[in-house]
Amino acid sequence: MLTLFIKITSIIILLCSILFFNKIAFAVQLSPPGLGFGVCHWPGTDGLRNTDSVNWFYWGGGGQDWNKIEATRNNYDFSAMDNELTKHFTTNPNTFFWLNILTSQPSTTPNWAKQDPKLNYILLSSTGKASTFPIWDIEFQKVFTLLMTKVSEHIYSSNFQYRNKIKAVIMMSGGSFGEMIAWADCPNGSKCKKYLAAGYTDDVYFDALVNWLAPLYIRLFPDYPVVLQLGGGIYGNDTGGRVAEALVNKYGSRMFIKWNGWNRKYAQEPTNTDRVYHNVLKSVANRARVGLEPGYAWAIPDTETDEMRQSIYDSIMKTLEDVPVSFFCLQNKYYSILTAEQLKNLSLRLRGINTIYPTFPPQLTTSPTPIPIIGDVDQNNKIEMLDYYYFIRAAYSGMLPMGMNADVNKDGQVNDQDRNIIIKKINK
Repeated sequence: MLTLFIKITSIIILLCSILFFNKIAFAVQLSPPGLGFGVCHWPGTDGLRNTDSVNWFYWGGGGQDWNKIEATRNNYDFSAMDNELTKHFTTNPNTFFWLNILTSQPSTTPNWAKQDPKLNYILLSSTGKASTFPIWDIEFQKVFTLLMTKVSEHIYSSNFQYRNKIKAVIMMSGGSFGEMIAWADCPNGSKCKKYLAAGYTDDVYFDALVNWLAPLYIRLFPDYPVVLQLGGGIYGNDTGGRVAEALVNKYGSRMFIKWNGWNRKYAQEPTNTDRVYHNVLKSVANRARVGLEPGYAWAIPDTETDEMRQSIYDSIMKTLEDVPVSFFCLQNKYYSILTAEQLKNLSLRLRGINTIYPTFPPQLTTSPTPIPIIGDVDQNNKIEMLDYYYFIRAAYSGMLPMGMNADVNKDGQVNDQDRNIIIKKINK
């Protein structure tokens, strides 16, 4: 009996030592890779040519479009997305990306969804560039929930190669381009009337975004921050700030709050929208990650002058001093306008700032329906040392109590891949 006790004690000490030293290895990492300086919307050749400066990006169209994934209803195909990722990371292996399943534009929406009257598709632009679905509509919520569930299952499957390349997941927040923007031509404009006809009110929108959409993303992508993209539009800036405050209070550091369309015109004073969102970002920066992107790249003349280039650069740098950002991205056109030295200085300005995740705890007033936690061998909804013990037991004896499963990545084998997942989860 004493010999058995000594053996068990030795195993426990060994396991604790392994986890302790692994923990130290994780702790010395100064910041999660993928923050700092990025390319937003379209990672074209200009932005990604600056690989010394840029370390993350997201697509504004491509393999992550809804119509590429679900061209016909209930048939899901992720080959376009996976091929796009493979092509990118073959040539840019040291970059990271934000997952961005685009569901809100005519070019990203499958025809069957546009044609289903129950989903209340809203076409907003005569040029065919902007559209949306009412996120408060029950029938749309059913379709969207199933789509995102399939995305989650794919991302967490053993045959997806780029899980560690994802650094955040962007919400499709019911606006005309995915962010919280719904064409600011209210109260009399034709686009605004389409929202109102679909049942829009500030409270209905707020409730759907805070109590349905965000919890869905939080539940389906438990390992990643979720990005709320602020914008202007039908509900005005007050509702944008109200949503940001509610989500940060609810989920703390799981939220990234991103201000799309910062519009300081070169070196001029900020607009009213700029001032409002300055205050929104500052108010939540001690509890969540905040960042921004300059908008309106299309409005910058193609033939820029040195004076204009310097003015844009000075304006960006001043904003980075004013707002406590921990991430910042430029649309691709800015990378062709600014000089290599200016881009390098921007990257250095962002490198190493706000490197520690906020410790403000999320205040979960409601509990979303849980999904199985990867690595939870004993199915008690948490990852702990006991799960590692059961993994060792399964690996050496092949036997576990009924209801437990040590094949945590669902590939049909209990091996080192499962072990590494469990250790990584424990060390978080």
